[in-house]
Amino acid sequence: GPRQDPSSPYSGVISIFLDRALRGEPLVVFGDGEQTRDFVYVGDVARALMAACLDDTPGGLIANIGTGNAIPINELAKQCLACCDGDVAVTHEAERPGEIKHSVADISHARATLGFEPQTHITQGLRSTAEWYRRQVQR
Repeated sequence: GPRQDPSSPYSGVISIFLDRALRGEPLVVFGDGEQTRDFVYVGDVARALMAACLDDTPGGLIANIGTGNAIPINELAKQCLACCDGDVAVTHEAERPGEIKHSVADISHARATLGFEPQTHITQGLRSTAEWYRRQVQR
C-alpha cells in the first residue's frame, strides 16, 4: 500500500514495480515469473489487527492474514503496468536461490475467529497505491 519506500531493502515487490513503472524503468522479475504470492492490502491488515486487539481468546490468537488467493508475479507485473499506464519492458533475471515457488495464506482461522474477510481486491489496492506513488514521483 501507500507509503512503502521502494528503495528500502525491506520493500515489497509491489512498491518496486509501481515505482519503476511510473519512472519508465523496466520491471525486473526473478525467475520465470510463475511463482505465486498472496498480496493483501494494508487497510485489510489494519482491520484484522483491530479485530485481533478486540479478541478475547485465552492465551492470545495466532492467525494468518491475507486474501487466500495467489497471483503469479507475471500477472502482478501486468496489473502494475496497467495501473500506471506503463509501457515499459518486463525483464527476467535468474531465479533467486531458495525462493519459495508458491505461497498463499490460509485465512480460515482468521475468518472463523475474527470474522476477517479481505475487502480490497488486488486491482483496487494497486490503483490506490499507484495513485499515491504517482503523487510522489511528481514532486
